[in-house]
Amino acid sequence: MTPGAESRNHTAGYTIFDIMVGIAGFAVGGWISNYFDGTARIWAFWTSSIASGIILWCFIFLWLLPLIDRRREAAREPDDHSRQ
Repeated sequence: MTPGAESRNHTAGYTIFDIMVGIAGFAVGGWISNYFDGTARIWAFWTSSIASGIILWCFIFLWLLPLIDRRREAAREPDDHSRQ
């Protein structure tokens, strides 16, 4: 391991998927805030944008992508019953 390698791992930044999830969160926030007036619209926009962004990010990165990886690995592993 090279010196300073650990510090470089944390400066990667956001991926394109992180940015797309953020944009989708703001789109949902804008759609929901249309149902409010005045200062409630601002609160509804930011609250729903943050909440929907977090929910969407968790859905994609914590559930959907690991599910796809598990299915790929299961498809690669040979069936134990076929050997007998």
